[in-house]
Amino acid sequence: MIWQENVTSIVMLTNLTEGEHAKCSHYWPNEKESLTVGAVLVDLAEEKKYAFFTKRKLSLSHKEFQNTRVITHYQYTAWPDYGRSEPLSLIVFHQHVFTARNKKKVPTVVHCSAGVGRTGVFIALDAMYQEGKKTGKVNVAEFVNRMRHNRVSMVQTYEQYMVIYLALNEIFKAPIKVKSVTEVCNTMEKMSSSNSATNTLFVHEEFQVLRKLCSPCKTIDHRTRHKNSKGRLENQLPLVCKHGQHLSAILPKEDSYTNVVYIPMKSWLPVERSSKVMIPFILHCQSTSTKHSEGHSINIRDHQQGDTEHTLAVYGPISRINPFGMPQNRLELLRLVSDVLDSKSDSPITVVSSDGTSLCGVFIAVHNVIQQLNIDGYVDVFTVVRQLRIHQPYLCNSIEEYEMVYRTVYDEVQTTSRQL
Repeated sequence: MIWQENVTSIVMLTNLTEGEHAKCSHYWPNEKESLTVGAVLVDLAEEKKYAFFTKRKLSLSHKEFQNTRVITHYQYTAWPDYGRSEPLSLIVFHQHVFTARNKKKVPTVVHCSAGVGRTGVFIALDAMYQEGKKTGKVNVAEFVNRMRHNRVSMVQTYEQYMVIYLALNEIFKAPIKVKSVTEVCNTMEKMSSSNSATNTLFVHEEFQVLRKLCSPCKTIDHRTRHKNSKGRLENQLPLVCKHGQHLSAILPKEDSYTNVVYIPMKSWLPVERSSKVMIPFILHCQSTSTKHSEGHSINIRDHQQGDTEHTLAVYGPISRINPFGMPQNRLELLRLVSDVLDSKSDSPITVVSSDGTSLCGVFIAVHNVIQQLNIDGYVDVFTVVRQLRIHQPYLCNSIEEYEMVYRTVYDEVQTTSRQL
Protein backbone atom coordinates (compact mmCIF):
# COMPACT_ATOMS: atom_id res chain seq x y z
CA MET A 1 0.00 0.00 0.00
CA ILE A 2 2.80 2.44 0.93
CA TRP A 3 4.55 1.83 -2.37
CA GLN A 4 1.42 1.66 -4.51
CA GLU A 5 -0.05 4.96 -3.25
CA ASN A 6 3.32 6.74 -3.23
CA VAL A 7 2.95 7.56 0.50
CA THR A 8 5.66 9.84 1.90
CA SER A 9 4.62 10.00 5.59
CA ILE A 10 3.37 7.53 8.21
CA VAL A 11 1.86 8.74 11.50
CA MET A 12 1.88 6.16 14.32
CA LEU A 13 -0.09 7.07 17.47
CA THR A 14 0.80 4.22 19.80
CA ASN A 15 3.75 2.64 21.56
CA LEU A 16 4.68 -0.94 20.75
CA THR A 17 3.43 -1.98 24.19
CA GLU A 18 1.30 -0.08 26.72
CA GLY A 19 0.98 -1.56 30.17
CA GLU A 20 1.00 -5.30 29.69
CA HIS A 21 -0.60 -5.22 26.26
CA ALA A 22 1.10 -5.44 22.85
CA LYS A 23 -0.28 -2.61 20.70
CA CYS A 24 1.65 -2.78 17.44
CA SER A 25 4.32 -4.80 15.66
CA HIS A 26 7.82 -3.40 15.17
CA TYR A 27 7.39 -3.11 11.40
CA TRP A 28 10.53 -1.03 10.71
CA PRO A 29 14.17 -2.16 11.09
CA ASN A 30 16.56 -1.17 13.85
CA GLU A 31 19.68 0.85 13.14
CA LYS A 32 22.22 -0.93 10.90
CA GLU A 33 19.65 -3.62 10.09
CA SER A 34 17.44 -4.28 7.06
CA LEU A 35 13.92 -5.65 6.78
CA THR A 36 12.50 -7.36 3.71
CA VAL A 37 8.75 -7.11 3.10
CA GLY A 38 7.83 -8.90 -0.12
CA ALA A 39 9.77 -7.21 -2.89
CA VAL A 40 10.63 -4.15 -0.76
CA LEU A 41 13.82 -3.76 1.28
CA VAL A 42 13.48 -1.32 4.22
CA ASP A 43 16.43 0.42 5.92
CA LEU A 44 16.48 2.87 8.82
CA ALA A 45 18.34 5.91 7.46
CA GLU A 46 17.86 8.26 10.43
CA GLU A 47 16.17 8.43 13.83
CA LYS A 48 15.58 11.52 16.01
CA LYS A 49 14.03 11.21 19.47
CA TYR A 50 12.03 14.08 20.95
CA ALA A 51 10.34 14.41 24.35
CA PHE A 52 7.02 12.95 23.18
CA PHE A 53 7.59 11.55 19.69
CA THR A 54 10.21 9.93 17.47
CA LYS A 55 10.93 10.84 13.85
CA ARG A 56 12.48 8.29 11.50
CA LYS A 57 13.62 8.33 7.89
CA LEU A 58 13.01 4.97 6.20
CA SER A 59 14.59 4.02 2.87
CA LEU A 60 12.42 1.72 0.73
CA SER A 61 14.06 -0.13 -2.19
CA HIS A 62 11.87 -2.10 -4.61
CA LYS A 63 13.77 -5.09 -6.01
CA GLU A 64 11.60 -5.49 -9.12
CA PHE A 65 11.34 -1.81 -10.09
CA GLN A 66 14.95 -1.01 -9.14
CA ASN A 67 13.74 2.15 -7.43
CA THR A 68 14.33 3.71 -3.99
CA ARG A 69 12.10 6.07 -2.01
CA VAL A 70 12.44 7.77 1.36
CA ILE A 71 9.46 8.06 3.70
CA THR A 72 9.17 9.78 7.08
CA HIS A 73 7.80 7.83 10.04
CA TYR A 74 6.40 9.85 12.97
CA GLN A 75 5.63 7.96 16.19
CA TYR A 76 3.76 9.81 18.96
CA THR A 77 4.82 8.22 22.25
CA ALA A 78 3.04 10.35 24.90
CA TRP A 79 -0.56 9.15 24.63
CA PRO A 80 -1.38 7.53 27.98
CA ASP A 81 -2.71 3.98 27.97
CA TYR A 82 -5.85 5.20 29.74
CA GLY A 83 -6.94 8.81 29.39
CA ARG A 84 -6.34 11.54 26.87
CA SER A 85 -3.26 13.07 25.34
CA GLU A 86 -2.07 16.51 26.48
CA PRO A 87 -3.57 18.80 23.78
CA LEU A 88 -0.60 21.13 23.28
CA SER A 89 1.83 18.22 22.85
CA LEU A 90 -0.50 16.77 20.22
CA ILE A 91 -0.66 19.99 18.20
CA VAL A 92 3.14 20.40 18.37
CA PHE A 93 3.40 16.86 16.98
CA HIS A 94 0.79 17.71 14.31
CA GLN A 95 2.80 20.79 13.33
CA HIS A 96 5.94 18.67 12.93
CA VAL A 97 4.13 16.21 10.68
CA PHE A 98 2.41 18.61 8.36
CA THR A 99 5.00 21.37 7.96
CA ALA A 100 7.37 18.73 6.61
CA ARG A 101 4.69 17.03 4.48
CA ASN A 102 5.34 16.75 0.76
CA LYS A 103 3.34 19.37 -1.14
CA LYS A 104 2.29 16.74 -3.67
CA LYS A 105 -1.27 15.47 -3.32
CA VAL A 106 -0.33 12.12 -1.80
CA PRO A 107 -2.05 10.45 1.17
CA THR A 108 -0.59 10.25 4.66
CA VAL A 109 -1.02 6.92 6.45
CA VAL A 110 -2.31 7.31 10.04
CA HIS A 111 -2.63 4.37 12.43
CA CYS A 112 -2.74 3.46 16.10
CA SER A 113 -3.52 -0.02 17.45
CA ALA A 114 -7.11 -0.72 16.39
CA GLY A 115 -6.95 2.08 13.82
CA VAL A 116 -10.06 3.95 14.93
CA GLY A 117 -9.74 5.78 18.27
CA ARG A 118 -6.54 7.85 18.28
CA THR A 119 -6.42 7.65 14.49
CA GLY A 120 -9.83 9.34 14.31
CA VAL A 121 -8.70 12.05 16.72
CA PHE A 122 -5.63 12.92 14.64
CA ILE A 123 -7.50 12.92 11.31
CA ALA A 124 -10.28 15.08 12.78
CA LEU A 125 -7.75 17.48 14.32
CA ASP A 126 -5.98 17.94 10.99
CA ALA A 127 -9.16 18.30 8.92
CA MET A 128 -10.81 20.74 11.36
CA TYR A 129 -7.65 22.83 11.65
CA GLN A 130 -7.44 23.18 7.86
CA GLU A 131 -11.17 23.94 7.68
CA GLY A 132 -10.95 26.50 10.48
CA LYS A 133 -8.09 28.34 8.78
CA LYS A 134 -10.05 28.57 5.51
CA THR A 135 -13.57 29.36 6.73
CA GLY A 136 -13.21 30.58 10.31
CA LYS A 137 -15.55 27.89 11.67
CA VAL A 138 -15.58 24.13 12.34
CA ASN A 139 -18.16 21.41 12.95
CA VAL A 140 -16.45 18.59 14.81
CA ALA A 141 -19.60 16.48 15.34
CA GLU A 142 -20.45 16.53 11.65
CA PHE A 143 -16.94 15.55 10.60
CA VAL A 144 -16.68 12.67 13.10
CA ASN A 145 -20.07 11.43 11.89
CA ARG A 146 -18.79 11.49 8.29
CA MET A 147 -15.69 9.53 9.30
CA ARG A 148 -17.85 6.91 10.99
CA HIS A 149 -19.82 6.38 7.77
CA ASN A 150 -16.54 5.36 6.14
CA ARG A 151 -15.00 3.49 9.08
CA VAL A 152 -16.95 2.43 12.16
CA SER A 153 -15.96 3.54 15.66
CA MET A 154 -13.74 6.41 14.57
CA VAL A 155 -13.06 8.39 17.78
CA GLN A 156 -14.07 5.72 20.26
CA THR A 157 -14.43 7.48 23.62
CA TYR A 158 -15.67 10.72 25.16
CA GLU A 159 -12.09 11.53 26.29
CA GLN A 160 -10.83 11.18 22.71
CA TYR A 161 -13.68 13.38 21.43
CA MET A 162 -12.75 16.02 24.03
CA VAL A 163 -9.11 15.99 22.88
CA ILE A 164 -10.21 17.23 19.43
CA TYR A 165 -11.93 20.27 20.95
CA LEU A 166 -9.14 20.99 23.45
CA ALA A 167 -6.42 20.73 20.80
CA LEU A 168 -8.32 22.95 18.36
CA ASN A 169 -8.87 25.47 21.16
CA GLU A 170 -5.12 25.57 21.85
CA ILE A 171 -4.05 25.93 18.23
CA PHE A 172 -6.63 28.61 17.33
CA LYS A 173 -5.91 30.67 20.45
CA ALA A 174 -2.20 30.83 19.62
CA PRO A 175 -0.96 29.04 16.46
CA ILE A 176 2.54 27.57 16.49
CA LYS A 177 5.01 29.82 14.69
CA VAL A 178 8.61 28.62 14.45
CA LYS A 179 11.46 30.99 13.62
CA SER A 180 14.53 30.23 11.54
CA VAL A 181 17.96 31.05 12.94
CA THR A 182 18.18 34.02 10.57
CA GLU A 183 14.82 35.39 11.75
CA VAL A 184 15.83 35.08 15.40
CA CYS A 185 19.17 36.81 14.76
CA ASN A 186 17.58 39.68 12.84
CA THR A 187 15.00 40.24 15.57
CA MET A 188 17.51 40.08 18.42
CA GLU A 189 19.94 42.39 16.63
CA LYS A 190 17.19 45.00 16.46
CA MET A 191 16.57 44.54 20.19
CA SER A 192 20.28 44.83 20.98
CA SER A 193 20.88 47.87 18.79
CA SER A 194 18.46 50.06 20.72
CA ASN A 195 16.63 50.17 24.02
CA SER A 196 13.56 51.49 22.27
CA ALA A 197 10.33 49.95 23.53
CA THR A 198 9.33 49.36 19.89
CA ASN A 199 12.19 46.91 19.36
CA THR A 200 11.17 44.77 22.35
CA LEU A 201 7.43 45.00 21.70
CA PHE A 202 7.08 41.52 20.20
CA VAL A 203 8.60 39.91 23.32
CA HIS A 204 6.20 41.81 25.58
CA GLU A 205 3.23 40.90 23.35
CA GLU A 206 4.17 37.20 23.40
CA PHE A 207 4.54 37.29 27.17
CA GLN A 208 1.10 38.86 27.64
CA VAL A 209 -0.42 36.10 25.48
CA LEU A 210 1.35 33.51 27.65
CA ARG A 211 -0.10 35.03 30.80
CA LYS A 212 -3.60 34.78 29.34
CA LEU A 213 -3.12 31.19 28.13
CA CYS A 214 -1.57 29.87 31.34
CA SER A 215 -2.98 31.76 34.29
CA PRO A 216 -1.43 31.35 37.77
CA CYS A 217 -3.09 29.35 40.52
CA LYS A 218 -6.29 30.75 41.95
CA THR A 219 -6.88 31.60 45.60
CA ILE A 220 -8.76 28.35 46.09
CA ASP A 221 -5.68 26.40 44.96
CA HIS A 222 -3.57 28.11 47.63
CA ARG A 223 -6.24 27.37 50.25
CA THR A 224 -6.12 23.73 49.22
CA ARG A 225 -2.34 23.86 49.49
CA HIS A 226 -2.48 25.16 53.08
CA LYS A 227 -5.26 22.76 54.04
CA ASN A 228 -3.32 19.76 52.77
CA SER A 229 -0.02 20.90 54.29
CA LYS A 230 -1.27 19.87 57.78
CA GLY A 231 0.70 22.73 59.39
CA ARG A 232 4.08 21.80 57.94
CA LEU A 233 6.24 24.96 57.69
CA GLU A 234 3.27 26.87 56.35
CA ASN A 235 5.10 30.16 55.86
CA GLN A 236 7.86 28.48 53.85
CA LEU A 237 5.78 26.35 51.48
CA PRO A 238 6.48 26.82 47.78
CA LEU A 239 3.67 27.76 45.41
CA VAL A 240 2.24 24.29 45.01
CA CYS A 241 -1.14 24.17 43.29
CA LYS A 242 -3.33 21.95 41.15
CA HIS A 243 -0.63 21.95 38.46
CA GLY A 244 2.09 20.63 40.78
CA GLN A 245 3.09 17.15 41.83
CA HIS A 246 2.18 15.87 45.28
CA LEU A 247 2.65 12.66 47.20
CA SER A 248 -0.43 10.49 47.65
CA ALA A 249 -1.17 8.82 50.94
CA ILE A 250 -0.83 5.03 50.99
CA LEU A 251 -3.92 4.42 53.12
CA PRO A 252 -7.14 4.52 51.06
CA LYS A 253 -9.08 7.03 53.23
CA GLU A 254 -6.20 9.43 53.86
CA ASP A 255 -6.12 12.81 52.09
CA SER A 256 -3.26 13.70 49.76
CA TYR A 257 -0.87 16.23 51.24
CA THR A 258 1.90 18.51 50.08
CA ASN A 259 5.15 16.95 51.27
CA VAL A 260 7.61 19.77 51.94
CA VAL A 261 10.97 19.71 53.71
CA TYR A 262 12.75 23.06 54.12
CA ILE A 263 16.52 22.76 53.50
CA PRO A 264 18.80 25.80 53.13
CA MET A 265 20.37 25.86 49.66
CA LYS A 266 23.45 23.60 49.35
CA SER A 267 23.34 22.62 53.04
CA TRP A 268 22.60 19.06 51.94
CA LEU A 269 25.56 18.89 49.54
CA PRO A 270 28.72 17.29 51.00
CA VAL A 271 32.13 18.68 50.09
CA GLU A 272 34.55 16.59 48.03
CA ARG A 273 35.56 13.24 49.57
CA SER A 274 33.14 13.63 52.48
CA SER A 275 29.69 12.36 53.45
CA LYS A 276 26.48 13.71 54.94
CA VAL A 277 23.50 11.92 56.43
CA MET A 278 20.04 12.92 55.21
CA ILE A 279 17.87 10.26 56.86
CA PRO A 280 17.38 7.62 55.54
CA PHE A 281 20.13 8.36 52.97
CA ILE A 282 23.89 8.74 53.16
CA LEU A 283 25.35 11.13 50.57
CA HIS A 284 29.01 10.91 49.57
CA CYS A 285 30.69 13.41 47.23
CA GLN A 286 33.06 11.45 45.01
CA SER A 287 34.46 14.40 43.04
CA THR A 288 33.91 18.05 42.09
CA SER A 289 34.62 20.02 38.94
CA THR A 290 34.57 23.73 38.11
CA LYS A 291 35.48 23.74 34.39
CA HIS A 292 32.39 25.64 33.17
CA SER A 293 29.90 25.22 36.01
CA GLU A 294 30.17 23.81 39.50
CA GLY A 295 29.73 20.04 39.19
CA HIS A 296 29.52 17.34 41.86
CA SER A 297 29.36 13.57 41.53
CA ILE A 298 27.24 12.32 44.43
CA ASN A 299 26.78 8.73 45.53
CA ILE A 300 23.49 8.15 47.41
CA ARG A 301 23.04 5.05 49.57
CA ASP A 302 19.95 3.99 51.51
CA HIS A 303 21.39 2.53 54.71
CA GLN A 304 18.06 0.84 55.45
CA GLN A 305 18.31 -1.24 52.27
CA GLY A 306 21.90 -2.45 52.48
CA ASP A 307 23.95 -1.80 49.36
CA THR A 308 21.31 0.03 47.30
CA GLU A 309 23.16 2.91 45.63
CA HIS A 310 22.43 5.67 43.13
CA THR A 311 24.92 8.03 41.48
CA LEU A 312 23.82 11.60 40.86
CA ALA A 313 25.46 14.48 38.96
CA VAL A 314 24.72 17.90 40.48
CA TYR A 315 25.40 21.05 38.44
CA GLY A 316 25.23 24.64 39.61
CA PRO A 317 26.50 28.06 38.50
CA ILE A 318 29.90 29.22 39.72
CA SER A 319 28.50 32.68 40.43
CA ARG A 320 24.93 33.73 41.10
CA ILE A 321 22.59 34.24 38.13
CA ASN A 322 19.93 36.93 38.30
CA PRO A 323 17.00 37.17 35.89
CA PHE A 324 17.82 40.59 34.48
CA GLY A 325 19.79 39.15 31.60
CA MET A 326 23.12 40.96 31.84
CA PRO A 327 25.76 39.36 29.55
CA GLN A 328 27.67 37.75 32.42
CA ASN A 329 24.47 36.18 33.78
CA ARG A 330 23.60 34.78 30.36
CA LEU A 331 27.12 33.39 29.94
CA GLU A 332 26.87 31.67 33.32
CA LEU A 333 23.50 30.20 32.33
CA LEU A 334 24.83 28.99 28.97
CA ARG A 335 27.77 27.26 30.65
CA LEU A 336 25.39 25.49 32.99
CA VAL A 337 23.08 24.39 30.16
CA SER A 338 26.09 23.29 28.08
CA ASP A 339 27.41 21.04 30.87
CA VAL A 340 24.02 19.39 31.30
CA LEU A 341 23.64 18.84 27.54
CA ASP A 342 27.17 17.41 27.32
CA SER A 343 26.30 14.83 29.98
CA LYS A 344 24.03 13.20 27.34
CA SER A 345 21.87 11.55 29.99
CA ASP A 346 18.53 9.99 29.04
CA SER A 347 17.34 10.14 32.66
CA PRO A 348 14.96 12.85 33.92
CA ILE A 349 16.57 16.08 35.14
CA THR A 350 15.48 17.71 38.40
CA VAL A 351 15.80 21.51 38.36
CA VAL A 352 15.72 23.40 41.68
CA SER A 353 16.07 26.97 42.91
CA SER A 354 15.55 28.84 46.16
CA ASP A 355 11.76 28.94 45.75
CA GLY A 356 11.18 26.16 43.20
CA THR A 357 10.33 28.43 40.27
CA SER A 358 12.71 31.42 39.92
CA LEU A 359 15.13 30.78 37.03
CA CYS A 360 14.01 27.13 36.80
CA GLY A 361 11.82 27.99 33.82
CA VAL A 362 14.63 30.02 32.21
CA PHE A 363 17.06 27.11 32.51
CA ILE A 364 14.59 24.52 31.16
CA ALA A 365 13.45 26.79 28.32
CA VAL A 366 17.01 27.59 27.19
CA HIS A 367 17.95 23.90 27.49
CA ASN A 368 14.96 22.80 25.38
CA VAL A 369 15.27 25.57 22.77
CA ILE A 370 18.97 24.80 22.21
CA GLN A 371 18.08 21.14 21.73
CA GLN A 372 15.38 22.22 19.26
CA LEU A 373 17.93 24.36 17.43
CA ASN A 374 20.45 21.50 17.23
CA ILE A 375 17.91 18.93 16.02
CA ASP A 376 15.54 20.93 13.80
CA GLY A 377 17.50 24.07 12.89
CA TYR A 378 14.75 26.43 14.07
CA VAL A 379 13.43 27.76 17.40
CA ASP A 380 10.06 28.45 19.00
CA VAL A 381 10.63 30.09 22.39
CA PHE A 382 6.94 30.92 22.82
CA THR A 383 5.72 27.30 22.49
CA VAL A 384 8.55 25.90 24.63
CA VAL A 385 7.66 28.26 27.51
CA ARG A 386 3.94 27.66 26.91
CA GLN A 387 4.45 23.92 27.42
CA LEU A 388 6.31 24.55 30.68
CA ARG A 389 3.63 26.89 32.03
CA ILE A 390 0.85 24.36 31.39
CA HIS A 391 2.42 22.19 34.10
CA GLN A 392 3.69 25.01 36.35
CA PRO A 393 2.26 28.49 35.61
CA TYR A 394 4.92 30.23 37.72
CA LEU A 395 7.81 29.24 35.43
CA CYS A 396 9.14 32.20 33.40
CA ASN A 397 6.62 34.34 35.26
CA SER A 398 8.24 37.73 34.58
CA ILE A 399 9.03 39.62 31.41
CA GLU A 400 12.68 39.77 32.55
CA GLU A 401 12.93 35.97 32.65
CA TYR A 402 11.13 35.57 29.31
CA GLU A 403 13.39 38.12 27.63
CA MET A 404 16.43 36.42 29.17
CA VAL A 405 15.48 33.19 27.40
CA TYR A 406 15.47 34.99 24.03
CA ARG A 407 18.75 36.80 24.66
CA THR A 408 20.53 33.67 25.95
CA VAL A 409 19.44 31.65 22.92
CA TYR A 410 20.70 34.48 20.69
CA ASP A 411 24.06 34.38 22.52
CA GLU A 412 24.26 30.64 21.83
CA VAL A 413 23.51 31.15 18.14
CA GLN A 414 26.20 33.83 17.91
CA THR A 415 28.75 31.62 19.71
CA THR A 416 27.99 28.63 17.47
CA SER A 417 28.25 30.78 14.32
CA ARG A 418 31.67 32.05 15.36
CA GLN A 419 32.88 28.51 16.04
CA LEU A 420 31.71 27.40 12.58
